[in-house]
Amino acid sequence: MNDPHRQQSVEWQAWYSRQYGPPQEDPAAVPRLTRAIADYLQWMKSVNYTSASRYLYRSQLQLFLGFVKNQRFCWEELFTVKTREHFKKTCGLATVTALNGLSRHLVEQGRLNRSLPQGPAPKKLAIIFEDYLQYRQDGH
Repeated sequence: MNDPHRQQSVEWQAWYSRQYGPPQEDPAAVPRLTRAIADYLQWMKSVNYTSASRYLYRSQLQLFLGFVKNQRFCWEELFTVKTREHFKKTCGLATVTALNGLSRHLVEQGRLNRSLPQGPAPKKLAIIFEDYLQYRQDGH
């Protein structure tokens, strides 16, 4: 499963780190994330996720860890929609199910306040449809 986009992202992140050094704002964020990823993957194994799923999640989470090492994030900023979207764009990923799962797991463990929202934000309807929807919700 050699994805050329993933490989290119990993190479770019390695180059950036060699060129500029890891610009960490919160030096504890990387070790905390590393430990959280290890705990999550171990939990996945304990509840019998398939080895293929664990491999996919491990790959995505390692890519996210590399992304975090080359950015300026504190722990609270790691699991925001803005960070997730920036990660997806930077690494060329269509989905980040592993990151969403990790955030839910951290919430269940009490290590994070809230998980990442699932799916895209609801699209805004045209005004006439918004008005009609409001009319129907008002009980008419």
